[in-house]
Amino acid sequence: MEYIKVIFFLAALIFPLILLFDAKLAEYFKGFIRLFLIVHFTILVILIFKLHHLLRDNFNIPNTVTYLVSAIPFVLFFKKYIGQLRSKESIYLVISLVLLGIAVIIDLLSDGKIFDIPNNYLIEETFRIVGALVWFIYNYLIFVRIKKF
Repeated sequence: MEYIKVIFFLAALIFPLILLFDAKLAEYFKGFIRLFLIVHFTILVILIFKLHHLLRDNFNIPNTVTYLVSAIPFVLFFKKYIGQLRSKESIYLVISLVLLGIAVIIDLLSDGKIFDIPNNYLIEETFRIVGALVWFIYNYLIFVRIKKF
């Protein structure tokens, strides 16, 4: 079950990579795609390598610190491309990030022993998988819209 979300994120990666290597694409969109890929890779590093657990277990760095540092590319992306993100497709990006955010909150609450949530791993993974699916949909829709330019 754990690999389903990774498959969705890796499959979604195809769309921005195709756009990035499109010679006819305007530089503004290429900048958008480059920063979006950094956000995309940040998510993949956290999901595949479980960076938050690795840093907590090996270096005693709290999950919250890892998540906060990992949020920097997201903040930069939203700040720089807020105009681009006002498209109708961006609702999928927001939904995906909300779902992934809920998974992060569940992870922080359960790892921090703040709440004992029965089946927290299953609930976390479900939110991550659905978030990854919606992320894939956003990537496809933004690909189609940008390709039209």
